[in-house]
Amino acid sequence: MRLWGLLEDPRNRKLYRSITDASPDLQASTTIPTEPPLSRGHTYALLAEFEYDIHAPLSVQTFQVNPKLVSSSIYFGLVVAGDW
Repeated sequence: MRLWGLLEDPRNRKLYRSITDASPDLQASTTIPTEPPLSRGHTYALLAEFEYDIHAPLSVQTFQVNPKLVSSSIYFGLVVAGDW
């Protein structure tokens, strides 16, 4: 699955661009889309990619969001998850 955060505020978009420009590991690869399929012209940040294990002993599982984004002070009013 992929977890996306909507970058609504222009300051957040600018901060996200500065972080991705300085961090090659955050830049989109050719196999990862740069936004969810139904983005409708909005800008999204890819927060995490993970695999939910349906066979795990517990149904509650946690996944790490990229630490550079966590420490960046970017805020997200909306997050979208999907297996696109």
